[in-house]
Amino acid sequence: MKPARLMAISYFFTVHSFSRQYRAPMVKSGRLPEIDALRGLAIVLMALDHTRDYFGDHSIDALDLAHTHIALFFARWLTHFCAPTFVCLAGMSVALAAHRRPVNRPFLVGLATRGLWLVILEQTLLRCFGWYFNFLMLGNELLASLPGNSWWWTMLFRSNDLGSAGWHFYVSYPVLPWFGVMAFGYGIAMSISLPQKRIVERRRTIGSIGIVLLITFLFLRSLNWGDPSPWTPRSQTLFSILSFVNLEKYPPSIDFLLMTLGVMLCCLAVADFLPSSITRFLVNLGQVPLFFYLKLSLGVRRTTGCP
Repeated sequence: MKPARLMAISYFFTVHSFSRQYRAPMVKSGRLPEIDALRGLAIVLMALDHTRDYFGDHSIDALDLAHTHIALFFARWLTHFCAPTFVCLAGMSVALAAHRRPVNRPFLVGLATRGLWLVILEQTLLRCFGWYFNFLMLGNELLASLPGNSWWWTMLFRSNDLGSAGWHFYVSYPVLPWFGVMAFGYGIAMSISLPQKRIVERRRTIGSIGIVLLITFLFLRSLNWGDPSPWTPRSQTLFSILSFVNLEKYPPSIDFLLMTLGVMLCCLAVADFLPSSITRFLVNLGQVPLFFYLKLSLGVRRTTGCP
């Protein structure tokens, strides 16, 4: 069976089997279903990309316009919206949680504990048994080698390798840019009084912010400013468009964040227009993102027989 067909079949059954387990709506009091639905949509796109990682042809860079094809490009490019969506919605969720309870020491400790558990799961369960199959030696050797390296600059700003003879660590998501995205989500939620209002009551404001971001992106990108990879006209109009939207994610460029966050906010503004059956499905996914991520990561690995 061809890898593309196998990828499509695996992706369908992964998402479909999960949806069969959670058919009833699970909208809890105090939650905004539009946020859960948008997070669920990001999970569907994430599943597409991770399935492509396992079954796709790794000899071709999906974003290399000289060798890729349109379907492969979009299968990878669409997933660029996942990380900004997850992180920005996390900031909005913190604003909603802060409205429902006092922002005191237990509240802050709870947020920090949840973040710590995510780090532990990533560095143990997923890295050893999921997507990555090497155990990171981040003990005394790391601490001993830090003073001689600009590790702090990489951790804060860059996507790059940190490593020596005894350990290896790749920073995909540097702290400051993505913390800024989370702070942006928190600031948007607080500035439009989202904790006191429903999304539908703030649709026009949310959509307007998204449109402003997209217009700014189009202006900056047309001048080849805001991204390290300039776009160039191609012989085919469609590939010229692909070059225009092919942006740097690691670390995220200004144009990348303007484009992805602009689209995300526009989608959030119109999320309630989706048919109820699709909304229920996405809301169910969006309320249990970690569970689905673990199920997908370990389940697909078992299916493919990776060591």
